[in-house]
Amino acid sequence: LWQTLKDRSTLTSYSKQDLKVVIRKEVRKVVDSLPIAQKLFIDIETRRLERIAFDWLMVETTTRIKEFRINSLELPATFNCSGLEFNLKVDRVDELEDGSLLVIDYKTGNASKSAWLDQRVQDPQMPVYYIALGERVGAVCFANTKDMTFDGISEENVHIKGISQVKNNNLGKLKNFQDWKQLTEHWSQAIVLLVNEIKDGLAGVTPASLSYCDYCGRQSLCRINQHQSILFNEDV
Repeated sequence: LWQTLKDRSTLTSYSKQDLKVVIRKEVRKVVDSLPIAQKLFIDIETRRLERIAFDWLMVETTTRIKEFRINSLELPATFNCSGLEFNLKVDRVDELEDGSLLVIDYKTGNASKSAWLDQRVQDPQMPVYYIALGERVGAVCFANTKDMTFDGISEENVHIKGISQVKNNNLGKLKNFQDWKQLTEHWSQAIVLLVNEIKDGLAGVTPASLSYCDYCGRQSLCRINQHQSILFNEDV
């Protein structure tokens, strides 16, 4: 879809009706490529995808007041760290007015930038994308097509609701970082530690929250719940 639209100027030049025509054409390409034989299911899936695509483009139209253009879609990238190589595929990269890059990852469920801001990074995906793509990246964010929201952080004010500038931000975990430089340096150090744990085969039972244990599936082999009062005592 963005291969057709390319930038904000093109997006905003379409009427809603014309935009729906473009969306229908692109959705049909996707649906026709699926191994589906039942027409009813195809029709339902087509309408669902058309609705999500249109609603999201309305979000892009109304919340992004600054010009941007698509730099890359489904961009292959390689991340090398501590002798290990990771193959990545970045959903989308936008080039902003100042020439910096905004890295976007689409999500259909719950996801939050808060997980990038812990001392031990809980969700390393976007920090890894930043490191892999280089210092030209000035913002990273999730694009949540369930809630129809952006959620991310930036070096400068990118004028997108949901993307918070790091500098002088006293909200939540961002107050722990003075500026973008300090945050990204933290990411670099934290990712190296995580990769070294993978490389060394470390698999200690040290969940950041006991809620993770609900999805482990190995409760019969683990006694962590017996010691939760010690491990997760707020006074420790």
